[in-house]
Amino acid sequence: MIVSRFFPKDRAARICDLGCGHGALIKVAREFGYSHIEGVDVSPEQVQAARELGELKVSCQDLLAYLRQQDPESLSMVVTLDVIEHFDKTELLALVGEIYRVLDKGGKWLSHQPNGISPYHGRIRYGDYTHQQAYTPSSMQQLALLGGFCSTASFDDPPVARGIKGVLRGSLWRLFKLGRQIEVFAETGAWESVLTQNFFSVSIK
Repeated sequence: MIVSRFFPKDRAARICDLGCGHGALIKVAREFGYSHIEGVDVSPEQVQAARELGELKVSCQDLLAYLRQQDPESLSMVVTLDVIEHFDKTELLALVGEIYRVLDKGGKWLSHQPNGISPYHGRIRYGDYTHQQAYTPSSMQQLALLGGFCSTASFDDPPVARGIKGVLRGSLWRLFKLGRQIEVFAETGAWESVLTQNFFSVSIK
């Protein structure tokens, strides 16, 4: 689960979910005790759906405009789940620069995006007409460094082992992933650790 896996231990941390959609992550985080989490999305319909989930703090506006309204070092974490693939490179550099500006020292930028080195990355990359590009752990590290972040780590987004079907999918995924790692190693000499169609990255200021 995203909250238990990546969120800060401090339940009072100020967190912003950029591109929050219908507010599912915010609702779960509130249930985990995170009292200072808010969201912003450009879609009025999504924001309305988020508000219907409960008393969630969400606003409808441009993501970059929202960030520019925030004080420097005023957030502990910024989340962009399935967001950055919708930006071109110029827009994205501006967005990442603002994310860096609003995070406090040691703050985290958590991102989730299509994986360009996944064997089936095209399913995600080209599954939405508005997607601009896919990423890799290496390109995410480069992007974060350009934005000023000191470190970036990337992680698989494997099937959730929930129920019999989930356990089966997880076991098969681990088996097939090993085969793909061996294949890539045979061709390139590199041992790739992140091969799911989408992946997470955590960048630290």
